[in-house]
Amino acid sequence: MKQTAPRSLYVFDRKQLHQVKIHVSGRQRLKVNYLEKNLEKDIRREMMIDAVKISFKPRAMALQNEQPEEFSFMGLKGDFEIYIDGATRIPVQVSGQISRI
Repeated sequence: MKQTAPRSLYVFDRKQLHQVKIHVSGRQRLKVNYLEKNLEKDIRREMMIDAVKISFKPRAMALQNEQPEEFSFMGLKGDFEIYIDGATRIPVQVSGQISRI
């Protein structure tokens, strides 16, 4: 797999602008178990796949007199990863840190 330089996106969270660095950080074998639905029938997919790991590293772009807010994505705080099925390009897993309850 060819490694590429990180790319950056700029997104707003609640109150602040964040720079999110994105890069492909490797491949990983994952066991998946999901139901694929289409117009004709439902198909159970339970197998091992080669997933592409994409890492996201958000950083708040707070002004000097501001407290940086923590970036949140789907309840995850800070850095997170999304795993994409290499064959179908379907996202199959999201991982990161969730705040304690």
